[in-house]
Amino acid sequence: MELIFDYYGISLLVGGFSAILFGAVVFLNNRKKYLNKVWLALTMSTAVWSFGYFFMTVVTDESVALISNYILHAAAILIPLFFFLLVLVFTDTLKQYKKLFYLFCTSAVFFLIVNPTTYYVEGVFPKGPFNFAPEAGVLYIYYTLYFFLLVLMGVGVLIAEIIRTNNSIYIQRLKYIIYFTIMAVVGGGSVFFLTFNIDINPYTLILFSLYPIVSGYAILKFQLFDTKIIVTQLLVFSLWIFLLVRLLLASDFQDRMIESVLFLISVALGVFIIKSVKR
Repeated sequence: MELIFDYYGISLLVGGFSAILFGAVVFLNNRKKYLNKVWLALTMSTAVWSFGYFFMTVVTDESVALISNYILHAAAILIPLFFFLLVLVFTDTLKQYKKLFYLFCTSAVFFLIVNPTTYYVEGVFPKGPFNFAPEAGVLYIYYTLYFFLLVLMGVGVLIAEIIRTNNSIYIQRLKYIIYFTIMAVVGGGSVFFLTFNIDINPYTLILFSLYPIVSGYAILKFQLFDTKIIVTQLLVFSLWIFLLVRLLLASDFQDRMIESVLFLISVALGVFIIKSVKR
């Protein structure tokens, strides 16, 4: 299988690796905190969607593309739900919206059940710049409404908190959550056009790749999460991602061997540095 790394493929890969990076760094710094667990669930779901969409669009085997489609949509169903939960936990409004959250959980379970059926996605077909992209089934419009409704409600809760509070630092935290949410939705949500056979390529997909960087900046500057050695971990993990992307883009065997050695060395040194900083 020959993988093609174009603008769309690189955007999806960078977005996926970045989501893993920022999700893991935050979670590993405080594994017991519920907010960090929800953040990890959100970022891991985002990564699964990103890698699933990447493989669906670049493979040449329709059966493999269809399996990738099922996987990416399972993650896509959970992403807005975890985002809404993250907002409720961060703003301490989970009790206030608990019944509404459970209602959306029921909707998510329904979509997960129908995900492998043609009622949800009729199949995968060549579309736009992709080898394969999903074709919306009769129920897909309801998933689309579910997706954007959850995002809008989450942003609404954040805006309500901004209006309610006088804490300037808290307001900045809330604003940055809104910023990276908009970037993720405008970027990742651009694939909806092709799904509904609207001839618009997902040119804004690069914004999806950048949203973890915005969230990372917010984490560092405004301490969205309790992080003590996060700077070191972010630098190390960013280096790993950079070298891994170089390895994937290597054009011949010799380059792959060199990049593989560099990547393995960076992993060993990175682990040593992180442990040293912790001590």
